[in-house]
Amino acid sequence: MVDFVKEKLDDIQKNLEKMIISKYTASSSYNKSENIKNKLEKNKIKTIQELNSNIKSYTNNFSTSAKGKWVIKAEKSFLESTKEFNSF
Repeated sequence: MVDFVKEKLDDIQKNLEKMIISKYTASSSYNKSENIKNKLEKNKIKTIQELNSNIKSYTNNFSTSAKGKWVIKAEKSFLESTKEFNSF
C-alpha cells in the first residue's frame, strides 16, 4: 500500500513538473513570436510609407523635367503603382 501511494505521488510530481516547464516555455515562445510579428508589421508599414514618399517625389520631379505626350501616361503608371502599394 505504501509503495502504491509513493508511486502515485511520484507520478503526480512528475506531471506537475512537466506542466510547469511546458507552461513557462510555451508562454515565452508565444511572446517571442508575437514580438517578432509586431516588429515585422511595423517594418512593413514603415517601408511602404517610405516607398510611397519616394514614388511621389520621383513622380513630381519626373513631371517637371520630362517633356512630351508620353509623360502623362508615365505619370498615370506611377500613380497606379502607388495605389497598389497602398493596398498592402
